[in-house]
Amino acid sequence: MNKFEILSVALEYIEENLLSGVTAEMCAEKCCYSLSNLQKMFRCSFHIGVSDYISRRKLSLAARELIESDDSVLDIALKYGYNSHEVFTRAFSRLWGVSPKKYRENSRFSDIFPKLSFATQVCDEEGKVIMYSKKQFDVSHLYDFMRQRRGKYVVCFDMVQLMYINNTY
Repeated sequence: MNKFEILSVALEYIEENLLSGVTAEMCAEKCCYSLSNLQKMFRCSFHIGVSDYISRRKLSLAARELIESDDSVLDIALKYGYNSHEVFTRAFSRLWGVSPKKYRENSRFSDIFPKLSFATQVCDEEGKVIMYSKKQFDVSHLYDFMRQRRGKYVVCFDMVQLMYINNTY
């Protein structure tokens, strides 16, 4: 397996097993890759560690559920693998800056840490695309959110290219 396939398998495995207590070690085992090499590759590609990615995805899904459901904070904490209300509240507050209760009262949008996917584009000798993918973010919820906000502006930019331009000029 090449590195792109390894990252794709890792991301797919994480997303499929978020609710069943996936760990970085389990992910490395699934990819048939050493944990340290997977960590390095993941950090180099996505600028975040495997465990941090798993934690942030769980908390992002939990934040969405806080807004969209009437389940208690404890039920949501247990669903996403936190052993107690306190542990969940500490982790949630570190990421979002507010407690789950205040977040539920005041927030409307929760996908600050979207799902990642990763792969490449491969062409044959004639230039036909055989396989195409790239580092992508699932922002479908963002589009829904933006459709509701008529008359507002969104500023987006490519940080990597901005750094290149800044360093070059």
